[in-house]
Amino acid sequence: MTGSWKSLTATPKIKVGDLVVKTSELGGAKLGDVGLVLEVDINMWGEEMVPTGVGILWGNEIEMEVEYEDEVELV
Repeated sequence: MTGSWKSLTATPKIKVGDLVVKTSELGGAKLGDVGLVLEVDINMWGEEMVPTGVGILWGNEIEMEVEYEDEVELV
């Protein structure tokens, strides 16, 4: 087996254009909502943080919302 155990358990990096689903009840979108990623690596609160922010256009919204990367999963 090649690679490290981290590569087997790490979640894929979210990219612009990916579809994501909301997995947390925090923030504006509802649990289970699906959205399109418009921006990645957003510094939250003006500082670099882990997880970073992700700009998402939810299916029922007309403006982009910023969510923490760990509050969504790839579809």
